[in-house]
Amino acid sequence: MKKYDVTLRGHYEKTISVYADSPEEAKKMTSMLKYIPLLIKAPIAKIVYGFLGDKIFSNTLSNLGVIKLPEELSSKIESMDFILGTGITNRAGCSVVTVNNITTFSISKMTVDPTFEEKLYELLENDNISVTVEGSGLYEN
Repeated sequence: MKKYDVTLRGHYEKTISVYADSPEEAKKMTSMLKYIPLLIKAPIAKIVYGFLGDKIFSNTLSNLGVIKLPEELSSKIESMDFILGTGITNRAGCSVVTVNNITTFSISKMTVDPTFEEKLYELLENDNISVTVEGSGLYEN
């Protein structure tokens, strides 16, 4: 079995990952979901998430993409931040936004271990991507 991404479309669009023998089988498996009423799907999804929760994720990455500003604002705004809150069990929450050809990658985390940031920095540097690092102080309770 292999992992395939399938996009579900309705009044919203959602991409989910499914393990199947072929892309066609993955699509067939997920096509049945649209026939199950939300009244039944929602409580089941909450139960499954209650058991698994953040444990099934190692990290979160949310990308707002490229933000196009009106010209009168574009000259006044240099860059933009987009910060996610941290999860209970996820080590880091990452977010990305680009404005005026400047991409900002933000990391929120509840650990003091800098290994994640150091490895990410190393990867970007190895790909000859110019990086400027900014940070906030350590917040302790």
